[in-house]
Amino acid sequence: MENSFQEAGLPEPDIITYVPMHPLKKISRGWNQSELLAKEFAKSHPDSTCLPLLKRPHLGKAQASKAKRERLKSVKDLFSIKKRDNIKDRSILLIDDILTTGATLNACCKILRQEKPKEISVLTIARG
Repeated sequence: MENSFQEAGLPEPDIITYVPMHPLKKISRGWNQSELLAKEFAKSHPDSTCLPLLKRPHLGKAQASKAKRERLKSVKDLFSIKKRDNIKDRSILLIDDILTTGATLNACCKILRQEKPKEISVLTIARG
């Protein structure tokens, strides 16, 4: 991920965040892979802060089992802001494990943009 970040020439983030998982799903699974990736990535960026900016208040079905049209429809209003502090005029790096249709990341960015960050960059470990 670090190599991809450097090669893409992405701006150094003020805040590193990740795509959230519903709390019940996280308890069931025991971890959120995107959160783990973000925390590990943040170790190489000591001037950045890793924060959970988003929350997922609705428990939905996994996106992987859905067709593109269903994915785009199902992520509408799926996320909300968890932490508003320090988002405005800050550079945000949003991390997820995999990019397939982009529906999840687009939904997260849409919510983050409402808080008027300086910029939002996205980094994933894989593309499906």
